Amino acid sequence: MNERIAAVKAEMSRQGLDAYIIETRENKFALTGFEHNVADYNTISLLVLTQGKDYFLAERMEQEAVTAGAKDCEVLLAEKDERAAALMKRVSDLEGGFRRIGYEIYAFRKYYADEIRTVLPNAEFVPTDIVEQARIIKTKAEIEIIAETMEIGSKALMHAVSRITCGISEK
Repeated sequence: MNERIAAVKAEMSRQGLDAYIIETRENKFALTGFEHNVADYNTISLLVLTQGKDYFLAERMEQEAVTAGAKDCEVLLAEKDERAAALMKRVSDLEGGFRRIGYEIYAFRKYYADEIRTVLPNAEFVPTDIVEQARIIKTKAEIEIIAETMEIGSKALMHAVSRITCGISEK
């Protein structure tokens, strides 16, 4: 388990959350390193962290990409006409039921929440920014990328400055 997922799970435990649903591409990438670009707004693409396993819920047509990319997650694929709620019910059953489910405060779509509530009516849904808070602290790899980006930008600026003289325009 990577350190960012460990930090998220520790905060989940502190808040008494059995599961945490992540929908945004940025947060899924920050936690797994897997960038899942779905073609359709209605396509299922959810990362679900639990105190046990981590799950990636997706459409069957995304099987190859998700299986290759979400390496540390158990992949659950929607059967024909199955929606996110049915997949969440499967996760809940695998994990022994959910009492409290956290979700991204700024991004979770209402229809997902409404749909999931129909199959998990006794679960409390809790808006939280756990992943966003965990992303504030950068990993070693992120710091290296930031430093490299700054170095490239600095070199580009110095090169541009060395070419600037009076009377020269951008044309």
